[in-house]
Amino acid sequence: MEYCATRLRLEVKNMESVNDKKIKSAGIAGIIRPGKTSIQIIVGTKVQFVADELKKLL
Repeated sequence: MEYCATRLRLEVKNMESVNDKKIKSAGIAGIIRPGKTSIQIIVGTKVQFVADELKKLL
């Protein structure tokens, strides 16, 4: 997992396990799938805080 100014970048083993509806219900602006195992979640300027909390869960 990495992040930049507005996006959270993740590598996932199983893309089918990604639930777009649940992600978007958290107020996420969008989801991009640039590769077979890559996903980018457009969070906005608070992406660092989201990444910090996600790291705690992982």
